[in-house]
Amino acid sequence: MNDDLLDAVDLLTKDRFIGTWVPDSAGELRVHTEKHPPLLRLLIDGIGIPSSRGPSSEIKIPIDAEALELCAQISDRVRLWCRSLRVAFDGDGLLSTLRRWYLHHANRVRSGQVSDVIDAEITSTVQSWVRMIESKYEPVEIREWQDACVAEVAGEDGHKCGARRILINGIEQFAIELNVTTLTATCRQCGHEWVGRDGLSELRFLTNLDNQLQTGGTIDGAAINIVTNRRR
Repeated sequence: MNDDLLDAVDLLTKDRFIGTWVPDSAGELRVHTEKHPPLLRLLIDGIGIPSSRGPSSEIKIPIDAEALELCAQISDRVRLWCRSLRVAFDGDGLLSTLRRWYLHHANRVRSGQVSDVIDAEITSTVQSWVRMIESKYEPVEIREWQDACVAEVAGEDGHKCGARRILINGIEQFAIELNVTTLTATCRQCGHEWVGRDGLSELRFLTNLDNQLQTGGTIDGAAINIVTNRRR
């Protein structure tokens, strides 16, 4: 099965949990996770289509022609897909209709009635909707992690990447790129990724540990075991 298609449908039709950075009592930035509405809900509410499921149902002011056109394109395409599979289409319930269509489509893929080429084309289309809505309402927030990479290099026991600043297209930048929206940190030197709240917490811990080692500070062995066990 194509997990990429399901991921895209989930982003369009389910609540999403997005990380933001907020300062704690000590002034350090910490990840705070917030629940955001489905992307299709953002799009529909942005053009004033009333919803019977939520406080935004009274907002009926068409304020964004671009959003209206994109929503119409998505609705028309989903209608065609539903018609080809004989799935009931409900224009007023586009989110539930898209999920209902996906279930039927997934069953046809499993039974070999849909080719990989067609499935890939459909996946690309749905992913493009995700990108367009995200870029319009929730552009990805990118930051740079200013400490050195603490990832261990594959095949070199105990040796860390250690990259802090690197050249990208002739411009010096910090090695680790932090995607605040998806809660992902990536070292652009060695390619290591830290994903999710646990991953970023691990990156912060290992960075603090590395800084302590360099300054001759004390190390909490129990805390090291916790992180080591989490990575197994």
